[in-house]
Amino acid sequence: MKTNNHFSKVEILKIYAACWNSLDSSKLNNLLHDAVEYNSMWVLETIVGKQAFIDYFSGKLNTLKLQKANTQIEAKLFMSSTWTSHVLMPCLVITQQFQNGTTQKVSLFIEVENGLITHINLCDMNFVFFEFNLN
Repeated sequence: MKTNNHFSKVEILKIYAACWNSLDSSKLNNLLHDAVEYNSMWVLETIVGKQAFIDYFSGKLNTLKLQKANTQIEAKLFMSSTWTSHVLMPCLVITQQFQNGTTQKVSLFIEVENGLITHINLCDMNFVFFEFNLN
C-alpha cells in the first residue's frame, strides 16, 4: 500500500521482481536512494550510488537477455528469515534455470527509507532459514 506517496517494501519488491522477470531495470531507477548500497556474495566490492547500481543492474539484465536461449529467470516475492535474523521479512527469491538443467536460487533483501531503496543484499539460498510464497 502506498503511504505518504511512498511505496511499501513489499510493493518495491514486486516492482523489483517485475524488473527481473521482464529483464528491464527501468522501473526500479526512481526507487533508488542516491547513496544506495548493493552487496552480493558474487560481487567482490560493494556497489555504492544510484548511477553505479543502475549501470551494474541494467548491464546484468542486458547480459541475461543475450543469454535468454540458455537460461530462464523467475523472481517471486517471499517472506523469509535468515540465520542471522530470525525475524520474518519480505524478500525476492530469484531462480535462474540453465539449459543444462542446473538451477541456481538466490535471495534478495532490501532496506527502504522514505520510499527509496537504501540497501540491496543478494545472497545464496543457504542463508535463508524459512520462506513462504506471497504471490
